[in-house]
Amino acid sequence: MAKTKGGGGSSRDTQESHENLSKRLTEAATALKDGSLSEFLKDSLDVDAEDIAEFVEIMTKTTDVVRKLMPVAEMVWKLYRKDVTKILGLFGDVVNDISEDLHEKIVRGYNLSAKLKKSKYDALVKAGFAEAEAMQVLLAEIKPKDYSSLLKSVSSSASRK
Repeated sequence: MAKTKGGGGSSRDTQESHENLSKRLTEAATALKDGSLSEFLKDSLDVDAEDIAEFVEIMTKTTDVVRKLMPVAEMVWKLYRKDVTKILGLFGDVVNDISEDLHEKIVRGYNLSAKLKKSKYDALVKAGFAEAEAMQVLLAEIKPKDYSSLLKSVSSSASRK
């Protein structure tokens, strides 16, 4: 897709870009009907060129409908922005109130988790692991939070504006 300067393009640029992508997808689906890729997809994934062509057609029609409805969505947002903001603010208040109400229980859970980790560490050391090795075992069990899909979603949403 073509990139525009300044982080945002006109709706005409975006529409032309979507039309170009739609055209390329349709051409690719048509080309699949005769190529070796079609055989690969059929043999390995049980997907044939007609399925791909049908998918592209459905996605193109869906995209066209969504594109036509965008002005309506923008109008609704402009008309009801304050109401939507109040509703989302209310949900935020509910979440914060629940967090406050559960604060003691959350802290108790953290304390229990810490005690369990300390017990596991002590058991590893008692079983013959060096202190550094025991710590490495505990650290290896920590799973980092994966925010990559959220960041990609936010980034792609922002780039479409």
